[in-house]
Amino acid sequence: MAHDDIEIRLQDASPPAAPEGVLPESDPALCVHTLGLPSLDLCPVYFKESVFREIEGHAASYPDREVGGVLVGRRLQARGKPFVLVEGCIRGLKAEGTANRLTFTHDTWVEINAIREHEYPGSQIVGWYHTHPDLGVFMSRDDLYIHQNFFREEWQSALVVDPVKLDRALFAWKDGALLRNSGLRLYQVAAEKARLEQYAEALLAAKATRLPLPEPTGNPQNGNITVRLTFREPSLSPFAIMPEGMRRYFGIDDLLTAPRVSVKSLVIVVLLAVSIFLGVKYHTYQQEIKSYHEKIEQFMTSHESQPKDKTTKPAEPEKPTIPPASSPSSSNTHEAQ
Repeated sequence: MAHDDIEIRLQDASPPAAPEGVLPESDPALCVHTLGLPSLDLCPVYFKESVFREIEGHAASYPDREVGGVLVGRRLQARGKPFVLVEGCIRGLKAEGTANRLTFTHDTWVEINAIREHEYPGSQIVGWYHTHPDLGVFMSRDDLYIHQNFFREEWQSALVVDPVKLDRALFAWKDGALLRNSGLRLYQVAAEKARLEQYAEALLAAKATRLPLPEPTGNPQNGNITVRLTFREPSLSPFAIMPEGMRRYFGIDDLLTAPRVSVKSLVIVVLLAVSIFLGVKYHTYQQEIKSYHEKIEQFMTSHESQPKDKTTKPAEPEKPTIPPASSPSSSNTHEAQ
């Protein structure tokens, strides 16, 4: 995210102490489902299911450019430890986004603050979100600038979503460092626990098999909802064959959220390797055939250049010569003499 033309009006520099609240896990009226393994060292952040759907839908609508917005909700504490409820989000509709850059302009922040005051009175900006289409989940240099200067409170976080690779992670403060939290918490009223679990499982299945994001159908108010998935491209995780200890060394806590390679890519690589192997074997075979023909030619040439054996053939017997018969006239002449 770029930091050009930014004017942000958030809460006071020294916000009051967080009011006492009840963790959603401890609230019998709510249910919680986690995606991955949330870090226990970072401030817990709970996304309302409908808000998370809104963010995922916003991200999926623009797979070719970056989009973003802010997270609104409440900062609470339970037994002296802070936690955050994300109860809404505001899209930065006037933000200027490209394939690898997002700029929140002055007009963007004016609109965001106006919407917050009108639709979410009394709420706080507890973080922000933005997308990295097909770039992976990380905080760029511009993202770090934004977060360090305008979301510096320890309970303020940044959600990064890759709508192409179907990856997402939360970045939060810990002792002055911005750390990645690959595990996310979703909450909903207890009466809709089955729908929440269905949606969370669909998200994990979509990431595991690189499916399109699930699209809800039906009426979410009464729980009549169906998650529709369209199968796209199967994939495999190279970390599946590793021992658990080695996976944790690489930071892989859950195979469902581990990096994967599409089966199509593996097939292409195998076919390319086989083609190279057959090409090398064919070239070697041609060289062997050529060498074999050269040896035959050398042998024939050397055989023809050797001197032939001169054997004396026996002389044929001379044929007897038969004198010609004398004519009668010459015989008479001889007798007369």
